[in-house]
Amino acid sequence: MKAQDDSDLVFTLKQMAEGHEKAYRLFYLNHYNDFIKFGRLISDDVQLVEDAIQNILIWFIENPKRVKKLDRPDLYLFRAMRNNLIREVNSSKDKSTHIDLQNTVLEVLTAASPESKWMEKEVQSAQRLLLQEEIDQLPDYLKQTLYLRYFSNLSYPEISKIMNIQTSVARIYIHRAVERLRKTIQKLEVILWLICFTEL
Repeated sequence: MKAQDDSDLVFTLKQMAEGHEKAYRLFYLNHYNDFIKFGRLISDDVQLVEDAIQNILIWFIENPKRVKKLDRPDLYLFRAMRNNLIREVNSSKDKSTHIDLQNTVLEVLTAASPESKWMEKEVQSAQRLLLQEEIDQLPDYLKQTLYLRYFSNLSYPEISKIMNIQTSVARIYIHRAVERLRKTIQKLEVILWLICFTEL
């Protein structure tokens, strides 16, 4: 009976609302891919889908009393994720043609070029500067979790004790911070390639 309960989504979500650490692992092991598949029906952007899932899970963690009142937390999770994704997709439709153009330009620019080594050094230098600026702009709680994880080499449970948050929230904070920094670097690369291309 216990194994059957562990694989049940409603049971897992209710356990998450009660703060059971095991429930978060079970969610990621047994149900996370189902939500990814569902989200991919709305958007092909896996990162957008993952962000939507994590935002809702953060809401679950931060609002346990409200989650406990839900008869069907699984339905709420699917509905909230769907609504968030539709809102994000609609707001980013105008950006999609711009991204397609960027990808095309990048393909052309990444072809063998005599300036590629110089551009690579410029990109790395600019990345370091921009990365530091982006780190400085992160909210304090994200900076703190990043520092504790990557500079102090602390585990998620250790970070959660220091920050007075749940371990699962610490994982989500680290993921958010890393994704913001990764997106900054990707934007910088496009800008630098375009600048280099216009100077040729």
